[in-house]
Amino acid sequence: TADAGDNLPLHYACLGGKLDIVNYILENSPSGVSVPNKDPKLPIDLLLFDAVCDRDDLKYIDTIHSLLRENPKDSVAILYPGLFAE
Repeated sequence: TADAGDNLPLHYACLGGKLDIVNYILENSPSGVSVPNKDPKLPIDLLLFDAVCDRDDLKYIDTIHSLLRENPKDSVAILYPGLFAE
């Protein structure tokens, strides 16, 4: 369930750079991958731009790839911000 900021456990795992936890959540309950928090940021946004982790680590790259596979629309939105603006 989400907290007052609409953060799910996946948001917190991404923000904390906890790649093992992110992958565990993706394997067991990936539904939160496309849910923005109140900022509004998706879990992948937090991992890409806010998390402190080694971005050269293959595990980090694989995790980003897994997040994008779960919600392909995110990959386009990251490359072309505003394309899906409502």
